[in-house]
Parts: sequence; C-alpha cells; structure tokens
Amino acid sequence: MSKTERYTITRGLILIIIMMIVSISMPITAMAFESFSVGSVVYVNVEDFLRIREEPQGEIIGQIPRGGTVTILSQRDRNGYYKVKVNSTGETGYCYGEYLTSEKVERRGKAQTTQEETHESTTEWYIGDLAYANVSQRLILRKGPSKKTKSIGYIEKDTEVEIMSEMAENGYIEVKVLKTGTIAYVDSYYLKKIEVEEFECQDYDVCPGMVMYVDNRGRLNFRKNPTMSNNVRFQLHPGDEVTILSLEIIDGFVNVCTSNGTEGYVKLEFLTFDKH
Repeated sequence: MSKTERYTITRGLILIIIMMIVSISMPITAMAFESFSVGSVVYVNVEDFLRIREEPQGEIIGQIPRGGTVTILSQRDRNGYYKVKVNSTGETGYCYGEYLTSEKVERRGKAQTTQEETHESTTEWYIGDLAYANVSQRLILRKGPSKKTKSIGYIEKDTEVEIMSEMAENGYIEVKVLKTGTIAYVDSYYLKKIEVEEFECQDYDVCPGMVMYVDNRGRLNFRKNPTMSNNVRFQLHPGDEVTILSLEIIDGFVNVCTSNGTEGYVKLEFLTFDKH
C-alpha cells in the first residue's frame, strides 16, 4: 500500500469518527429544555395534566391541567425539577421542568383528574354521617374550609370518610378519612352519603365509622393482621379511642384505626362504647 493510499484511508477513518461523535451528541442537545429564573410565570405544556410533588421525585400531591400557570420559586435541580407555586390555588410543590414553557399554551378542556370545583351541594349533612369520595379518580384534602387553603393530600375514588362538622356556606366540610384517621376539609359536592339503615347495623356487632374505646381490663394488643401469631405492633391503653373500619369480624378481630391514623386489628371483646 502506497503512502498516499494510507493517508487517504486514515483521513477517511478520522472523518467517520468525527461524524459518529456529532451524531451521538445531537440527541443530547435536543433533550435540553428551557431554563427559567426565579419569579418567572410559565405554562404547563403536557397532553393532559402535570403532577405536582411534595419534593423532587416524591409523593404526588396534586396536578395542573395543560395551559395552567406556575411561578418558579427555585433554580432547577440536577434532576430537572423546579419548586413552583400553582397560581390558580396557591399550592407549592415540585414539577419536572421539561413540561414547562415560557410560551402560552392553549387549554384542552378540563383534563385535571383531581376533582375540586365549588358547587352547591344538595345533600343535607350531619355530624357522624358516613360518605365516600364520589369522583373519577381523586379528591383533594385541604387544611381549611376553602379552595384557597393549603392542600395536605388527596383521597382515592370510593374512599370512605366520616363527617366531622357542619357544612360551610361554600360547600366545604370537615371529614375524617376512616382508613387513615386524617382530618381535613373537602368539597362536599364530591361526597356521596352512605345510607346506613338502623336494621342493617342490628345484624352486626359494629358498623364502619363507629367510635369505640379500650375497656378497663388492661392493655390491648394492636396487631398487624387478624391472628394471634406474633404480629403485635404495640399496645393500646384503657380509654384509648379507635374507629371501626369494617363490618367483617375475623376470629374475633375487627379492623380499626387509632386516633393517630394507624390501621390494624384488635379483639372486639375488649372494646366498649363507654369512654372511661
């Protein structure tokens, strides 16, 4: 092979390597997205809604529909998340920066699946009533009786709650989530009353939503499962309050929730309706 041929081949190989490097780097450049300064108001650019998280890559606490706006509260972190304030509700949280844009985005109707709009509720509510979340997916829980107050989470469709207060003029009502013991406010328009007739409860020892107390015979084992096997989580003291979560009694055990929201099982025979 002559010197000229070797030179030609070497130059060709160099060109091929350069082209490969360029082709590999192009997608990386395309993946870059806009950067925003603190205080900027930007739009949500997604097909339906953008999830808001409690912390970067953390628990989902809400969502914003396409075309909604947020105010940037921090620089983008290394994972691509911004801390933002949702301008329509005042909530703060974190969302992924790739789905934010400085250009106005047209809305596509009501894509938000966490339901909460102020409507007039036609249901007459009383303290102690039982209800469930009558929504397509989720219902926001709030710290106070207003859409403007801070969101503290959400409940899924069909989650059961107990009414804890009279309904406010704007339709918000205080509830206790039976499964967790969480107390919060929701828009009562999205609650469906559970009609528990008197004769239905007469067929059972307990009904969901009933509040009972540990009797005075001593401490009561609080178990993870309805068995006598070694699954004791802690002990309740005489007078401690629990809320019944289910009609079903398994080998004498009933599913309950403590006043701090812990769910588990205790022996029904050691519970009483009388507070000591």
